[in-house]
This record gives sequence, C-alpha cells and structure tokens, in this order.
Amino acid sequence: MSFFHTTPLGRIINRLTKDTVDADKNLADFAAFFLRSLLQLVSTIALIGIVTPFALPALLPILLLFYFLYQYFQVTTLLIALSSAFLTLLAAGNVYHALHCGFF
Repeated sequence: MSFFHTTPLGRIINRLTKDTVDADKNLADFAAFFLRSLLQLVSTIALIGIVTPFALPALLPILLLFYFLYQYFQVTTLLIALSSAFLTLLAAGNVYHALHCGFF
C-alpha cells in the first residue's frame, strides 16, 4: 500500500492509459496482419485446388503433420526455456553460496 501513498495518482493513471493506448494501436495492426495472412492462405489453397485438384487430398495429411510438429516444437521450446532459467538460478545460487559461505 505504500506504493500508492508515495506515487501520485496521476502517474499511475498516466501509465495505465499509455499501456491501453499501446494495446489499442497494436491490436489493429495484429488484426490486419491476421486477416491478410488468413486470406492469403485461403486463396493459395483455392488456387491449388483449381489448378491441380488431385493435390488437395495430399494437402490434408501434410497440414496435419505440420500442425503436430508445430505443437511438439512449441512444448519443446518452452521446456528448454524453463530448464535454462532453472539452471541459471541454480548456478547463481552456487556462486552466492561460494562467495558468502566459503568454498568448504
């Protein structure tokens, strides 16, 4: 509670308002990028279906394979990041212990 007593209310409101404005600006850009990418994907698949219709049945297993590989690598990346953070904390704890408690 001491934070709110020492920090003027105007600074807090200004900070929250700035974050809201930034989120509003980025949301429009992200939505436009998402819609553009989605329409590009749909038009590419439609063009493949029109030009070479026999390729569409082979496209579904390939898309499923890419989706499962994406899920696998997302989880793997998260686990690597968590392991790295844990090892960094462990190493920092060992350095702290060595410096403050001695080597023996």
